[in-house]
Formats: sequence, C-alpha cells, structure tokens
Amino acid sequence: MKKFILILVLALSNSMYSAKAQCAFTHVELGNTTSLTYIWPILGIYSLDSVRIDFGDGNSILQVIPIPGNAQHTYANPGTYNVCLTRYLSMIGNPTPIVCNYCDSVTIAGLPTNCIAQSNFLFINNALQYNFISASACINCATQNYTWDFGDGTILTNAPANVNHTYAQPGFYNVCLTVNGTAANNTTCTNTSCQAIVVTNAPPPCSASASYTSSVVGSTANFNNTSVCTGCTSTMYMWDFGDGSLPGTTASPSHTYANPGTYNVCLTITGIDSVNFTTCVDDTCMAVTISGIPSCTAVSNFTNTNNVNVVQFASTGTCTACATVAYAWTFGDGGTSALPNPTHTYTANGNYNVCLTLSGTNVNNQPCSNQLCRNVLVSGLGINEATMQRLTVYPNPASQFITIDLPQQGGLQQLSLLDMYGRAIHTVNLNQYHAETYSIKLAALAAGMYTIQLNTTQGTYREKVLIQP
Repeated sequence: MKKFILILVLALSNSMYSAKAQCAFTHVELGNTTSLTYIWPILGIYSLDSVRIDFGDGNSILQVIPIPGNAQHTYANPGTYNVCLTRYLSMIGNPTPIVCNYCDSVTIAGLPTNCIAQSNFLFINNALQYNFISASACINCATQNYTWDFGDGTILTNAPANVNHTYAQPGFYNVCLTVNGTAANNTTCTNTSCQAIVVTNAPPPCSASASYTSSVVGSTANFNNTSVCTGCTSTMYMWDFGDGSLPGTTASPSHTYANPGTYNVCLTITGIDSVNFTTCVDDTCMAVTISGIPSCTAVSNFTNTNNVNVVQFASTGTCTACATVAYAWTFGDGGTSALPNPTHTYTANGNYNVCLTLSGTNVNNQPCSNQLCRNVLVSGLGINEATMQRLTVYPNPASQFITIDLPQQGGLQQLSLLDMYGRAIHTVNLNQYHAETYSIKLAALAAGMYTIQLNTTQGTYREKVLIQP
C-alpha cells in the first residue's frame, strides 16, 4: 500500500510540473487588430477554469468555461504593446489553482490614412450588346463601390464591378466608370475614367483566306503560312502533306518525306468569330516536288608508312554524297581501330593482311560501304630477313596448297612451315628428296600469315605466304 501511495505521489508531482508548463500563444496582426491563438494539452486530472488576457493598452478580457482557443483585440493607436496571458487550472482534490503566465510583444503599425482609387475598364461587344469589365484598383480601401454611366442616359450606382448593357440603337457614347473607396480611418477617395465607344449593328462575319509558300532542302519541305483570317478571334491550321502521314497543326511546319516524288499538299484554316459566334473555313493545295536523294558511294583506299614495327596508316578513300563517314580497320594481328588515320604497332615480323572498311550514310540514312585489303610487310624485329635467301612459293596468297621451288645448289636438309609466332606446324626432312618442287596441303590450316623456311648445306631460305579461307 505504501508503494502504491508513493507511485501516486510521484505521478501527481509530474502532473503538477506539466500543468505549470509554458502557456504560450501565437499572434497575427492585420491593420490595428491582433489575433491570438492558444491550444494546450490538458491532462484528464485537470480542468481549465479560466484564461485572462491583458492586451497592454489598459484593456483585458476573462474567458471562462467553455474557454475558446483564440481572442482578438483592436487597438486605437499604433505602437508596441506587452500582451500577457494567465491560465488557471484546478486539479482533482486540490482547491489551490495552478497558475501559468506568458507574455509577448505585439506591434501595431497603424492604419493607412488615405485610400487611392484608380478607375479603368474593358469591354466586349456583340452588336448592340456590351459586357463592361472593371480593371480598376482601390488601394487601402476598406470598402469600395462602382458607378457606371453608359452615355445613353442610363446610370447604375452601387453597381457590381462587371455589368452588361444593351444599347437601343447604334451611335457614339461616352461611357464612364467611377470608383468610390473608403479607408479604414473613414477617409474617402474617388476616381473616374471614360471611354468613347462606337456602337454599331452586328459586324460582318469572319473571312478566311488560306495561302502558303514552300521550299525544299533534300527530302524536307519547309512551309511558310501566309494565310489571312479577317474578323477571327482565333485560327486553327490543318496540313495534309500528301504522303499519308499524320496531319500538321502548327502554323508553318516542316515535313520530311521518305521517298522522292510530287505530293499534293493542302492547308485548311478555320477561323472562330466569337463576336458573331460563327466560323469561317478556307483551304488551298499546291504540288510539292521532292527530288531523289542521291545514294552515297564509298571507295576505300589507304597508304602506310613503316618505321620498323610501327606503321602509320592513312585513309585516302572517298565517300560521295555521304552525310556521315565511319572507318573500320583490322591490322591482321587482331588489332582494330575506328580512326581515319591510325598508328599501329606490331609485335612480330610478318606479312599482315590489313583491311580498311569505309562506311557512310546519305541524308536519308541510306548506307554504303566498301572494303580494301592489302598485305603490309613488317620487318626489322628479331631476325634480319634481308640476309635470308628467298624461296619461290606459289600460289601466294593460297588456300588449298602451296608449291615451293627447291634450290638445286647445296644439299637439302629440313623444310618447315612456321606460323606468325615462329612456331613450326609442319616439318619434313628432305635429305633424300630429289624433286625440284615440294607441295604442302593447306586445308587444315587457319587463315593467316605463315613462313616457309628451308635449311640447306649452303644456307637458309625463307619466304612469307598468306593463307586465305
């Protein structure tokens, strides 16, 4: 039981502390009036008895149950006032009120002393019927009203800002709008604006006249709209390009045709006359000729300059009627490049099949392509081939077989077929061979550059051979 009482005392103490928490308020000033807002969480063991607010100018109010969450006060004079709120709570079983105070300064800037009226208006008419629209302003006005004088003896006082008026007959009328305002300090202001209007019977309906000019660049036609729509408050355009494509709706469009030919292009304009509530339509058609777009033609060619194993390639090909040009090099050793004039470094001597593919597209994205392949000899690395004796090998390039003319001086020893890395893939001993030629079948070999090497008692013979698929 003692433990329960202790817990209850602690809970009441915490609640008492919470009840004494700040009883703040917020405030907003408009003119010479301040508006206070205050809402606080109140625990169930308390009741909010009353709230007193001292506005700092000698005036105060007391709010009792039910207590609202706001208050307003209007000051007589500008200035800064110390506004204080006092909140009174009571707790169950405790007759002593729990009081909380909060103060804040409120600045009243004062009311403007004068108002300024500015009168202006617009109008829309349909024959004798006029809709007058106020474009006026009344600065620092607490209240304002309008007086319309339509110039035909009709005057409306305390009228709305926007009014309708129908004249009995055509003529010249001086229409005036007067704006009357009253400031918050009860000073007044007024201003009048007048416009002379000519009232006529219904104007003629709108009239549309469609016309355009065109120019062609490649497969694209550019249209310049020269149409006229008299009495139209708005105009719409519809283009039929004559090729079955979706219509155009802009005033002066451009259109790209897929194929050459002569197309019947039609423009239809539709005018809207919001005065007479009518429409007017006109169209015109013209023949537009799209000439054939020339196909591009690619011719691949290149030169090369060797510096030992570093080769500078330069494209000397042409691409006629090409809007775009692309280059694709293969250097015969697995290397590639997309540059027009690349440099390539070879890691081994050899006779390499270098290919350049020149590709292009014309203005209609139609492609063209051409390839040129050429053998490029790389030497100067490792063995100096210039000191080697040459063999006669044919055909070269080859695909099915090669035939080697064997030298007749010196004793024959070993004949080898080497790949581009110098590895022997075919070797034969010719010590007892007495024919003048020797043939090797190539069907099982991959395409590439190979070397024929023949060892004799008089020295070594070597020749490159290109094997093609």
